Amino acid sequence: MSELKQKFSIQSDHEVLYEAEAESFPVLLETAVKLQVELCGAILEGIDLSDLVLIGAKLRGACLIETNLKDSDLTRADLSDANLEGADLSGVDLWLANCGGANLKKVDLSDAGMQKVNLRRANLRKANLNGVNLSGSDVREACLYKATFTGANLSEVDLRGTNWEKKSWLSIHPQ
Repeated sequence: MSELKQKFSIQSDHEVLYEAEAESFPVLLETAVKLQVELCGAILEGIDLSDLVLIGAKLRGACLIETNLKDSDLTRADLSDANLEGADLSGVDLWLANCGGANLKKVDLSDAGMQKVNLRRANLRKANLNGVNLSGSDVREACLYKATFTGANLSEVDLRGTNWEKKSWLSIHPQ
């Protein structure tokens, strides 16, 4: 009996642009990013995308729940309104990334480089931000309920309107 192989594809307007078997998908994704393919709304849930170079990735509104992006380079990436709940982003480089409105609930961002990141209105509830460099980032109106910041660099971080309580964030940003 032949083994059924799982395939992944990148589509635009219901047209398949790229297709690869599961083990080749990370290379396919890196190539798509280099070619500046819009991956807005992509469903990449639970995939191992660790150690990838995804500079400038256009992942607005993407579903990256429990995805492993450990040690990847997401410099200048657009992750606005993306759902990364439970994802591993430890050691990632998010310099100048746009994570505005993103769901980063229970995300491991330990030791990440997050200088000058837009986290405005992001949900960072129960996120691990230990050892993170957030210098110069915009965290206005974000939810930081039960997030941890041990050893984090918060110099020049804009925390105006930030919510530290579950109740206040949920009343403003229903989930």
